[in-house]
Amino acid sequence: MTSELLVPESDAGWSLAVRGLLAWIVVVALIGFFAAPFLTPGQAGDFSSALVDFYHAIMIPVAALFLILCTFVFRVPAWVRRWVVQAGVVGAGLDAVGSLVRAYGDVYHSAGFGAGAWIQFPGTLIMVSVALVFLVGLALTAVRTPKHSAESSPLMAWALFISGVSAVSAVALGGILAASEVGLSWAGWAHALHENTGGFLGNVVTSHSHDMLPAFMAGIVLLAAQAFGYTHLQGLRRRVAQWGIAILLIGVVLMTLAYVLSSLGTYNIPALWVSGPQGVNGIAEDDFLTGLVGWGSLILMVSLWSELRDRARVAAATVRSRINPVRLAVFLTWICAMVAMIVYGYYIELHEVVFGGGALPAPGAINDQIFTRAHLLYVFLALPVLAVFLLAAELTADPARRRLTGSMAGVGIAGMLVSLVGLGWWTFATPGHAVSWALASGGHDVYVLGQALMLLAAVMQLFIGSRAVPPAPLRAESAPASPH
Repeated sequence: MTSELLVPESDAGWSLAVRGLLAWIVVVALIGFFAAPFLTPGQAGDFSSALVDFYHAIMIPVAALFLILCTFVFRVPAWVRRWVVQAGVVGAGLDAVGSLVRAYGDVYHSAGFGAGAWIQFPGTLIMVSVALVFLVGLALTAVRTPKHSAESSPLMAWALFISGVSAVSAVALGGILAASEVGLSWAGWAHALHENTGGFLGNVVTSHSHDMLPAFMAGIVLLAAQAFGYTHLQGLRRRVAQWGIAILLIGVVLMTLAYVLSSLGTYNIPALWVSGPQGVNGIAEDDFLTGLVGWGSLILMVSLWSELRDRARVAAATVRSRINPVRLAVFLTWICAMVAMIVYGYYIELHEVVFGGGALPAPGAINDQIFTRAHLLYVFLALPVLAVFLLAAELTADPARRRLTGSMAGVGIAGMLVSLVGLGWWTFATPGHAVSWALASGGHDVYVLGQALMLLAAVMQLFIGSRAVPPAPLRAESAPASPH
């Protein structure tokens, strides 16, 4: 199987944009890992405000990189691609620099916090315009693409469009908080909801963060499925993939409605399958809905697995001919996310009598706080960043560096699995009666080792290099005729 590059070389600058974004993300991740440690405790296990800004300094460029890859794989109009590549780099750069300045201003209680906000503001506006232009281009592509096209799929384009709308709605919720920071008062709206302003803004921020990442991760899965051969699926496997897409979209739509209505309206997200004293145990409805996004994504990716195996077998006569390590690594990012969120997370929610929602004196309160912080870093930061880096490596890597690409994937796989084991060990084996994170825990050390390996995989990406022309989706290649 070969990848036929149909995009003209006149799309100059895309490679520089991709390399620049990759480099920025790696540098900020290294800074955060060593200079503002992500692994120190925050507020009851949650992110501190400084780490929220560090997080945005990484994830906004990741989002720009993701959109650039999408513009090629989904074949959007050239003018949309140019805007996403050029404006995306500028907007992500301003937003990320502003976020980094805010983070250090917060850490050192300096005036840099306010200066960072003014740097960040125009970058955010540009990134919103980039997202909206991309969605328009995606809709045009979906409308113009024949139903049975071998190059693209209207269903996949519309699915990504819906996930994008969900992500943009989360951005709008984040904009409410940003507006409050520059003087806009939401007291009237909060009063209408019979809440104080602080409580209202807290709900908005929670909905913003909880909606954004599942929508973004759904988009990553859809990008991977389109790039890895969804349009060539036939028969039962195609129907299974479509069921996966349907479940994914049901989860995306329902979770978005739940978060918007609960933050801007009076809807209270209930708990499901309650048990225990006063119904303390139970899975929150929004966690169940985001779980649907995960299950749909898994079904979609599993339907592609033999396609990936077959393509890799045709593509390379090497020891890795039956398994493409990069695509395996992309697949494992979602498996690991599901284990952390569904297996670990649901277990905690169904045993809140022990974990107490992270509140002392519950015997497992510190365990809950550890899980809160560590799984946010793992599932909502490290895994999606690594997934986008892997997709960039698969779609844009210099063919001469394929061995290094495979090594990068191997290191990333090791990091994901080691960190997942460390997360479970650290969460469930730490003495529950303790009142501090300052505990001797082998799980902590294993978790940090896994995170370091994932960061090393990201660093390795910088040495892979990009091909001379932009990427295009993989195309079917006819099998050679049998001599018999």
